[in-house]
Amino acid sequence: MQLTKVFLLATSLATAFAAPFAEADPAAEAAELEKRQLLNDLAPDVAALLTALGLGSLATPVGGLLDTLGSNVKLKERDVTSDQALDIADILTRRGVPSDIALPIQDLLNTRSTDIQKRQVLTSLTSLLTSLLSSVTNTVNSTVTGVTGVAGNALTNVTGTVGNTVTGVTGALGSTVSGVLSALGTILA
Repeated sequence: MQLTKVFLLATSLATAFAAPFAEADPAAEAAELEKRQLLNDLAPDVAALLTALGLGSLATPVGGLLDTLGSNVKLKERDVTSDQALDIADILTRRGVPSDIALPIQDLLNTRSTDIQKRQVLTSLTSLLTSLLSSVTNTVNSTVTGVTGVAGNALTNVTGTVGNTVTGVTGALGSTVSGVLSALGTILA
């Protein structure tokens, strides 16, 4: 029973990705070669899935089958995987495959080689962005610290003058303004 399900799964995957070969110029053939890497990239994931399901003896042959298909299959121009993924998950569920297994298979079919390449580029950029943001953060932090220190010292220096001026104009309000400026100067310094 399990062997039949695995065979149907492999057949469904092969059918979903298979298309007749067409004559194409060398540039188009090079683009198609990149697309064929999808099955090669999925082969280890499918083998790991089969091993996790307790079908370890089938993992290597099915992974090899997907790897071989990835080397010899030309993908259609339209997005076959996303068009058919829900249908394949539904077919697998109707044939008795539990939905918790059918959904990861659906996710595997939705994965495109371009998405895999984008993830690899983003992964390599993560450390670069982290170091860049760290250096910018350190620079901004030291600049802000310097500015607040200078501002705090300036406020402390003018506190007496401003307080005396305000006291001369408004009386008792001058000592309150002087206290506020002094407190701000202490906080910023």
